[in-house]
Amino acid sequence: MSAPAASSFATTSSDQEARPATKFADFTPVSHIEQPAKPSRPTPLMTQEQMDQWMSQHLTPQGWQISQVQDSSTQEISKTFKLKKYKDCVQFVVDIADLARREQHHPVITLKMGSVTVATHTHRAFDTLRGVDENVPGLTHFDVRLALQIETVYDAYTKSNAAPS
Repeated sequence: MSAPAASSFATTSSDQEARPATKFADFTPVSHIEQPAKPSRPTPLMTQEQMDQWMSQHLTPQGWQISQVQDSSTQEISKTFKLKKYKDCVQFVVDIADLARREQHHPVITLKMGSVTVATHTHRAFDTLRGVDENVPGLTHFDVRLALQIETVYDAYTKSNAAPS
C-alpha cells in the first residue's frame, strides 16, 4: 500500500482548528466600500431605511437581492455567483465557509454545477424596531458585512482569472 497523500489542511497560530489551505483565504475588504464595523451580539435589526441604503448603494449593484427565507416571513439577502469550473465553485464555498467561521456568521450556501448561491440573515437579532425585548430573525449589519466580504472573495477569483463567468 502507498502512503496517504499529504493533507491539504493548514492551521494558523490564532486558530488551531484544521482548515483547508485556500488560494483566496487571505483577502482585504473591497477598498472602495466602507464596511460596517463588526457588530456586538446581540445586534439590533436594521431599519428598512438602513437596509434600503445599503442595498441601493452597495449590494443591489453587485447582484444581491432581498428575499424571504423559505417557509418564513423573515427577510434575507442572497446572490448567485457564477463560475465556469465546478472545482472553482467548491473552492469558493470553502473560502466562504472560512470567512463565515472568522466572522461567526454562517450563511446558507448552495453549490451547483457552475454556481454558488449564498443567502444570509441573522438568526437572533435584537428587535428594537418594535420596542420588543426579544431576539428575532432578520437583517442586521452582520449580513451586510458578510455580503461585502463575500464580494471581496469573489473579486479575488475574478482578478486571478479563476474562471468566473
